[in-house]
Amino acid sequence: MSGPRTRPECRAVQALVSDLLAGELEGEVVEAVEGHATSCPACGPLLAAHREVRDLVRAHASRAVAPASLRERVERLLAHRPGLGGRLARLLATPGRAALAAALLTALLLAPSLYFLLAPRAEPIHVLTQASLAEHSRAALSRGWRAEWADRGALLAYLRETLGLPLERLFVGDPDLELLEVYPSVVMGEKGVAILYRDRTGRTSTLLVLPGRGLTIPARNRMQIETFRPYLARADRHNLLIWKQGDLAYSLVSEQEEAALAGVYLKIRKAP
Repeated sequence: MSGPRTRPECRAVQALVSDLLAGELEGEVVEAVEGHATSCPACGPLLAAHREVRDLVRAHASRAVAPASLRERVERLLAHRPGLGGRLARLLATPGRAALAAALLTALLLAPSLYFLLAPRAEPIHVLTQASLAEHSRAALSRGWRAEWADRGALLAYLRETLGLPLERLFVGDPDLELLEVYPSVVMGEKGVAILYRDRTGRTSTLLVLPGRGLTIPARNRMQIETFRPYLARADRHNLLIWKQGDLAYSLVSEQEEAALAGVYLKIRKAP
């Protein structure tokens, strides 16, 4: 789509299409995504195409016959993708299920986002990166806990008691960076919290905080910010910074340039 106002909303909606079809979104977010898609000439057809692929697989997988040539293509794919092979090979080994495997492969070719249902498990740092992007998209469409959390102490106490997060400090905004939303999240099976900030130009940044056990941050791709060196990632026109403080993992995602994002990072990292 064209136009600076609608482009960020379209990206947010398109990032949530797979979650919508999987039934993983909550009511308010579902209404926002569906409502946008109804009137958007770009997102509406995209959502309809994903639904059509899903419905075709459900309707025809049980009676479709997998041709030998497709079976050979699937087997060649499995030879190069062990993680994917472990799932599809079991289907191919059973004659009655070979058609289902063929249908799944066809769906993967037609709708690349479905690939992640069967793809090999990614490194935790990559899972966190994708989860952070998804939370940033959700934040653009949802409404969480708001003004009542202007008191830092009350918010910290609530997060400790309700989500079990041992947070001792948290940035709750200042004249240049407003705290907009706070809402619970679940990433990699861990309960966490997502916090949305907005700067004076209207650009938003989302902070995700969750237990850091099991997360190893690679030594590569570090960004020097004063004495700190958080992990830097770039995806879908966003910059992300990931780091650990004590037993907690932090991920900050924004469309801001690196220099501006570094300023937001320091506000969060040095919060009293």
